[in-house]
Amino acid sequence: MSSKPELGCCEANPEGLQLLRDSLSCCQVCNSPGQASHVFVVFGASGDLARKKIYPTLWALFRDKLLPENTQVFGYARSKLTMSQLRDKCAETMKAKEGEEE
Repeated sequence: MSSKPELGCCEANPEGLQLLRDSLSCCQVCNSPGQASHVFVVFGASGDLARKKIYPTLWALFRDKLLPENTQVFGYARSKLTMSQLRDKCAETMKAKEGEEE
């Protein structure tokens, strides 16, 4: 019997995610209307690290309403993937929980 906890998508470190939720829920962002309050730039956007770690984390923040409105994400990669191909590639690591589907 393994003593390691089961690793679920986006919930691999529940304590760390809760700390992030608590700290971000206390923040208020003031910005001009129509402007991005935060911009994330992902280098290596089609890579394994982005697919397994960065995108699921951004998804969890979005899902839990912890990303400020007007947040923008830009990705740069050497591979020539379309947005549709990138979405398909990342679909398994970013799933809505039951009842959260749109």
